[in-house]
Amino acid sequence: MDKEYRPRVLIAGRPNVGKSTLFNRLFGRRRAITDPTPGVTRDVIEEKCVIAGIPAVLIDTGGVKAHYDDVFDDLVSRRSLDSLSNADVILFLLEIGEYTPEDARLTETLRRYAEKVVLVVNKSDTPEKDYMAAEFHSLGLGEPLPVSSAHGRNMNLLLNVLQKRMELALA
Repeated sequence: MDKEYRPRVLIAGRPNVGKSTLFNRLFGRRRAITDPTPGVTRDVIEEKCVIAGIPAVLIDTGGVKAHYDDVFDDLVSRRSLDSLSNADVILFLLEIGEYTPEDARLTETLRRYAEKVVLVVNKSDTPEKDYMAAEFHSLGLGEPLPVSSAHGRNMNLLLNVLQKRMELALA
């Protein structure tokens, strides 16, 4: 592989699950807009950065919806899904205690990329909530990793997984 190659780490999930917050946390500064209003991220954002000591390209995507309210929602979802095939690592972001039709739609799509997927369960703000992440094990996309993107909880565990996955992409 080209020695200038940077593994591509893509964050995927439904609207308002915390993708842009996780992007900013991994990027190390605020680059993606975060807002409680669903659908703020409309474009795919790509930034070169260093994750776990490895030069990478970090990719934030718009949320994937189960049903489209308008042509823009459809376009955002299509752009996000089109980006999956070029990713080396896909961080599939779910929300602790919640599994929606949008999550189910994306789960089915991600099955074809299962070897690239890291199942990240966001908004696990306290250790007491971590056990709830186990409910996502039944999706068959690997061991769920509970984190809090907003508070930085368990980011060290996510960085360890990312380092291993990116090293495999570089091998």
